[in-house]
Order: sequence, then structure tokens, then C-alpha cells
Amino acid sequence: MKKATIIINHSPEDGLQSWNAFRVAKIFANREEFEKVYVFLLGDGVNNGRKDVDKKGVKGQEIAKLINELKDLKVQILACKTCLGECVIKPLDLIEGVDPGKTVEDLVEWTLKSDNVLVF
Repeated sequence: MKKATIIINHSPEDGLQSWNAFRVAKIFANREEFEKVYVFLLGDGVNNGRKDVDKKGVKGQEIAKLINELKDLKVQILACKTCLGECVIKPLDLIEGVDPGKTVEDLVEWTLKSDNVLVF
């Protein structure tokens, strides 16, 4: 069984990169050969985990809905602890299912375990 890691560096305001990354994660999660899919929010990408993400992003993307769908598919979504601090985002500001407080060390572990790594 395969594993995939998707790294999202862009904020929802940057266009379609984040939205497309979550869509790709959903496709991986729905494929039988993938036992685990990870999404790591890094840099400005941590803004995708905010409860008010759909007010900040491109109209019609519905990133919060995608995150909830990924959660139901058992996709693990982590946000960089340092980046949350830099963007002044508190854990209570995050959508349920986005795990706050992880480090780039966790990201390195994921990439080492993964068969596929994509960066958006």
C-alpha cells in the first residue's frame, strides 16, 4: 500500500493552488492503492486551515468543505507550529480536523515514508 504527502505553501488568497492541492489529496484518498494521505500546511499555507478560510479565498472554492471531506476520508492534515505563530493563528481558529502544532520534523518523517510527494 502506498502513502502520499501533499505540502501546501500558498494561502487561499493566492489563487487556485490550495484548492487544487486539496482536490488532489481527495483523489489520492479515494484510490484503493493509497493507505495513507497526508496534507501539511506550511508557510502561508496554514491560512487554509482557518475556520474563516472561505471568506478569505477565491469565491466558490469551498476549502473548508474539502477539508471536512478529507477528514472523513481519514486524511491527516497538519499545520506547521512555527508558521501558525508567524501568521498569528491560534488552534481555536482552525477547522476541526486540522492538527495544530506540528513541526517540519514531522513533515520530513512523512516525506521519508511517502511514495509520492507533491508541493503546491
